Amino acid sequence: MKRKWNWPIWIGFVVVVAGLFSYEFFAQFPITRDFPWANFLLLGIGIALLIIGLFRAFGRPQVYRGKIFGSIFAAIAVLLVAFFSYVIFYVLHQVPASAGAPHVGQKAPDFFLLDQNGKPVGLGDLLSNSNGALLIFYRGFWRPLCNSELRSFQHRLSEFDARGIRVVGISVDPPEVSRRQSQRLGYTFPLLSDPETKVIRRYDVLHPGAGPKGADIARPAEFLLDSNSVVRWVNLTDNIAVRARPAQVLETLNQPSPAGQ
Repeated sequence: MKRKWNWPIWIGFVVVVAGLFSYEFFAQFPITRDFPWANFLLLGIGIALLIIGLFRAFGRPQVYRGKIFGSIFAAIAVLLVAFFSYVIFYVLHQVPASAGAPHVGQKAPDFFLLDQNGKPVGLGDLLSNSNGALLIFYRGFWRPLCNSELRSFQHRLSEFDARGIRVVGISVDPPEVSRRQSQRLGYTFPLLSDPETKVIRRYDVLHPGAGPKGADIARPAEFLLDSNSVVRWVNLTDNIAVRARPAQVLETLNQPSPAGQ
């Protein structure tokens, strides 16, 4: 009797691989950025199909194939799920404490950096004729998590403009790289370049060796400043995947400033 194709094993393994390699795709969207539930859903479905396939292969070997390659695929799938879980629950939480970062009520350090067009921009320029500024420190153009955050603020940029708040991103990316990203993804706010991490260090948001080829980069962080460069709100995430959302900042702006600020 010719044995049947044990499709749950093959489909299950493909779904597990898809669950792993689709992480950067799902990370583009805020709803699946903070926690990769869509990826874990795919991984769970894949594992369930593999289990079904193995039960068929071992329970009815005269009917279904897959005892050997099914076991191999299942072992590989378990390793992939373990690796993904390790990254999500451990690696992404390895963020510097940034204990020396400016706190609410403190003056933010001044700076001058080049924007994506090579124009010098200082903190004073951002605060001139405005009600404040939002500084978004991000890891770099190469991270989908960072671009997801920047896109979310771009989508609601008009609400910040209406409140007189200048939104600006800061990273180690050189101006030409930031310019290409702005053109490709439609960013209309300044992206400032700090390749020597001088400002990043001044704000104590350095993540040593976390960039490509072990380069120093910024850890994710956001600072909302008033027109006097005093920090009104700060977000120092303890998870690289969890970023500030525009609604959080807008909610702070809707509240009255603390007395004396």
